[in-house]
Amino acid sequence: MPTAAIDPPEVSSSIPRLNLFRGLRAAVLLGIVGAAATVLIALCYMVVGWFVFETIAIDRSYDLQHFWSRYNMAILGISLLFTATGWATYAPRGEYRFIINLGILGVISSVLWILIATVRNAVAPWYKVERETSLQVFFDVLAYAVPLLVGLLLSIVRCVRLRGK
Repeated sequence: MPTAAIDPPEVSSSIPRLNLFRGLRAAVLLGIVGAAATVLIALCYMVVGWFVFETIAIDRSYDLQHFWSRYNMAILGISLLFTATGWATYAPRGEYRFIINLGILGVISSVLWILIATVRNAVAPWYKVERETSLQVFFDVLAYAVPLLVGLLLSIVRCVRLRGK
């Protein structure tokens, strides 16, 4: 007796479990949103500081001139965190929530960032050179790669779980 109408069709292992275009669109869009949100928060922080400490015009001009050099690392880091969260949320097939993924990636990335900073500070006394060394650049690249690697790992785990179902 045929049961084709009742039994679900067998899924071949060659069907991709990632929705690449949806994941890439979300990653780019959320990366831009993360960068814009960081810029907005930093600007608000700066303007509130001007009113609280009653700064003079030359100090405000200095703050505006050096805004990008002061906050460029934070803008890049948060943008990469949002990019990885967008990929981990929308690339795997299934329904996943953005805020939960942001929390997961944020906590795991923060722990790894603290570990990287601890190792970097432990190694720093060995290098008494003021200019950037290749080891410092390595730690910087590693710190920025953490959210991307964690997002990729989360996507892979979800794809493997979907494959088992």
